[in-house]
Amino acid sequence: MQFMASISFDPDHRAEIMQGLPAEQARVRQLQEQGVLETLYIPDGNGAPKGVWVVFEADSRETVERAIESLPLFPYMQAELTPLRQLGPE
Repeated sequence: MQFMASISFDPDHRAEIMQGLPAEQARVRQLQEQGVLETLYIPDGNGAPKGVWVVFEADSRETVERAIESLPLFPYMQAELTPLRQLGPE
């Protein structure tokens, strides 16, 4: 099952977010290698983004929530999860 996570970062912690980006990128790569994180969309621009969109592939919402909680920047983010369904041919 796929889920779309709309993640926004707390602007009051921009310095912590910038400092944590290398660890965040490493964890994202791990989740991609595990097949849990399918795609990460980052708005174009410089510096730490205000938010990102992520597509996860998991057997349950709880699995996705655990993956998000494992991200180093989790303390500075709010995530909204939306289950996705693919439209197939009729």
